[in-house]
Amino acid sequence: MLRPMLHACLLSVAWVIPTIGRLDDASGQSAPAAAAIPQEYVGKWVGVNGKATAHLRETTRGGLGVTNKDFGHIIDKFEFEVAADGGITGSGKATYYFDVTADGNLVVTSITAAAHLVGNTQQVDFTISGKITAEGKVTLTAAPKKDLVLDNAGKQGPMGAWNVFGGFEEQAATVDGQVAITANHAIPKLGMKLEWKARKGCPNPLDVGKDLAATKYDGWTYGARAADQQVDCVQFVLAVVEKLHGKPLPQATRTRILISDVTGAEVPELVPDEDSRIKGVQQALVDIDHGTVVAPADAKAGDLVQYWMQKADGTWMGHSAVVAEVLTNAAGVPEKIKILGAQSSDDGVAVHGTAIKLSGGSRKMFLVRYKCESTNACCSN
Repeated sequence: MLRPMLHACLLSVAWVIPTIGRLDDASGQSAPAAAAIPQEYVGKWVGVNGKATAHLRETTRGGLGVTNKDFGHIIDKFEFEVAADGGITGSGKATYYFDVTADGNLVVTSITAAAHLVGNTQQVDFTISGKITAEGKVTLTAAPKKDLVLDNAGKQGPMGAWNVFGGFEEQAATVDGQVAITANHAIPKLGMKLEWKARKGCPNPLDVGKDLAATKYDGWTYGARAADQQVDCVQFVLAVVEKLHGKPLPQATRTRILISDVTGAEVPELVPDEDSRIKGVQQALVDIDHGTVVAPADAKAGDLVQYWMQKADGTWMGHSAVVAEVLTNAAGVPEKIKILGAQSSDDGVAVHGTAIKLSGGSRKMFLVRYKCESTNACCSN
């Protein structure tokens, strides 16, 4: 629940910015469904993405003040289990932001007050409860484990973190052969757009990549310095895999995805020999039992790829990305791919406009399909 109160005094006349509103439901309690729950709904669900943005500009009565409100959240990760009786339990974490400014103007004076989260953004863990019916109707409630800390006109105090799922009833549906829940709501009284998506089982890396491109890497340029809001191809692929994985990867896995233990002088020898060190994300995921090697002829959207192409001068150029689209020939065999990744030619993260051949010429293609389940206990999700 949002409950900040912001006060300002104008010539001894006090006025208050009202409570913003609610983003939670009434009970927050899990309740089992009465009818039998289809097996397709039972089991583990993984969050693909989630965010909410709100922008409001309001004028006080009499036109003496203007309030600007900018708040929302990004769901960093979440997952939940659906029991055989329809009860839902799970957990996740979200990053919140909240900024309110109020300008009051009279003939002889003006004053500005503001409220914002300490540190501008704050990450909060939450538990998930809810239910799903036999018809696939779903209600989720996120219960934050702690309050946010608000700086209200220079004074710090607690503010309740809201339910990131909004308290709406959603509908589970089969999309591209996989059961998913897609939420998309406008909340006019808050000036908010709220959305989130979850899939039964493993999320598609392409969905995760698109979400990262629209949130974390929005506005970033191509390069290797995160401090300057730059990201390169292997750093972007690493971010996709770590979000899929749900926790930091082992250092050896990070090194393999980044190919950071290979020097430029070694590349001309290692690539033609298909040394494991230059296979990048393919080798990294196979090593931790979270990836299945994919032949170029079997490529699908959502596969991860590390590839190398030999230029006219004999040197090798490498690139890593997520397969965004597969283009087939007249016989229906995959022939080219379009990729989502960080490219210098796009100066940031984008779906590259030029399709890339999967075979022919001097090229090495290493594709891998992410899998959630693992027999390696130290690396399982």
